[in-house]
Amino acid sequence: VMDYISSTNEDFIKKLQRERTEYNHASQVRMQAKSLMQLSVGIYTEPERFVYELLQNAVDAFTDTGGDTLNILIREEENQFVFMHNGKAFDSKDVEGISDVGNGTKSKDSKKIGYKGIGFKSVFMPSVDHVGIISGPFCFEFDKQKARSLMPSFPPSEGILEPNDVPWQVIPIYAPQLHEYNVPGYNVITIVHTKESKKIGARIESLFSDLQFLLFLRSNNVNIQFERNGQFVFSVGKKLTN
Repeated sequence: VMDYISSTNEDFIKKLQRERTEYNHASQVRMQAKSLMQLSVGIYTEPERFVYELLQNAVDAFTDTGGDTLNILIREEENQFVFMHNGKAFDSKDVEGISDVGNGTKSKDSKKIGYKGIGFKSVFMPSVDHVGIISGPFCFEFDKQKARSLMPSFPPSEGILEPNDVPWQVIPIYAPQLHEYNVPGYNVITIVHTKESKKIGARIESLFSDLQFLLFLRSNNVNIQFERNGQFVFSVGKKLTN
């Protein structure tokens, strides 16, 4: 059964990948790439902004589970951050939405924090070339170099695509090797590769030192833990009392 599920989801990711790489002209690739770069870098100026966005996504995903406590684990490691939570695992619509712009599964529900469907693109601000996701049966990545190799060939008259002329932020790539990041009890795991991990980690510590931000998380019971290179650093949380 598991082999069938894995094969089915691999087929889904590869189908979505084909849909995201079928360009007829090089100008379409350049326009899409520039738009996505502006969305991830031009709008989100602080490299730690992705933490806010992933927190909001975790709250929305947990609301759909009806569970008691939202658990979040953030790990700062060498050149990467791993953010995980126990909210609802991805289904195919979530994968499709996260591989799009403004067409997420929350786009019709204005009561949810991330209903505009563009918040996840903030992870591409600190990450220069790679973001991975493990959730439920899905295991995929957004990889700049791999996405570039999937671009179609264009005639010389349309010019040569530059290294940054690739809309890698919307091209999912099947990545079973990411299963090594699985942690029992967490349903959505996001791996953000970044050269600014130490800088962002310091800012995260500063953010969580002010517990007022917890008041803006709509889950009643929240537990957030932060680790650095495998070592516990701190935990914060809130609990509704009668």
